[in-house]
Amino acid sequence: MHLMLPVGELKKMAVFRNMSEENILSFTGYFSEKKYKAGEIVFSEGEDGNSMYVVISGEIIIEKDIHEASLTFKELALLSAGNFFGETSSSCGKRSARARAAKDTSLYFIKREDMSSFIKKNPEAGVALYNNIADILTERLRHTSNELALIFDLVKHLVSPAASVQQFLKDAVKEILPYLGDNFNIAVYYYNFFNEEYDKVYENITFGADKSVLPSDLSDGWKDDSNYFMLVRRGGRALACLDLRYREPCSESRKNDLLTIFNTVSAIFASAITEAEHRVEQRMKEKLRRAKL
Repeated sequence: MHLMLPVGELKKMAVFRNMSEENILSFTGYFSEKKYKAGEIVFSEGEDGNSMYVVISGEIIIEKDIHEASLTFKELALLSAGNFFGETSSSCGKRSARARAAKDTSLYFIKREDMSSFIKKNPEAGVALYNNIADILTERLRHTSNELALIFDLVKHLVSPAASVQQFLKDAVKEILPYLGDNFNIAVYYYNFFNEEYDKVYENITFGADKSVLPSDLSDGWKDDSNYFMLVRRGGRALACLDLRYREPCSESRKNDLLTIFNTVSAIFASAITEAEHRVEQRMKEKLRRAKL
């Protein structure tokens, strides 16, 4: 197979670490290449699977069906160039999640029997390959464990509601700080629909300016390698926003890991803020009812 990338570039990928260029060339000889347009499905949850994929360019979203009619999916991971996926079903059969191209993407894929053939012929390279896969899966498990711990910490604030939305945001953001890494500035704003402005409710500045300033671009996502802006919405209505700035640039892998955390936090914040606003509204209605008595 003609390689899209030089073997030297492939060697930099974690899945090929500690493999000689000769073994990489031999291994990739078993691969086939396939390209996907943004939005195209690579495979669906529950399908039979016998192939492992390596992302050469573009991005792949791994997502789990959480709705009986397959209308809602929870994003589990965002994989960029150098990452692999589909490795479990290549040995166990069924796909445990759906894989979808987030943008135009090129993949290498290898079938189970071809991987077995390569390993039989190259046992030393096979050991290195499986060690690499094990190391990467361990790191992914660590990330998933952190996300579950984060959800548990945030749920505590849902079970014991704060006195106000502003207080919830302050308390909840303090819970997520340990999961975001080191050396960053963070500012959180609550959207005041009475004056149609964002009110700052919390900030933590560790470097640079003395205070944060709400950016002019309020679109959701990574602005660059060190700045992420989270816009919390529910039903198209703005509820809050979070501006996060790291001192040092984040790698693509780190950005993708953080993105899954940000998506989880945004969904929880949207639900909690909506519920808190509803409680405030109910209390106001009750006060008005009593005042009329």
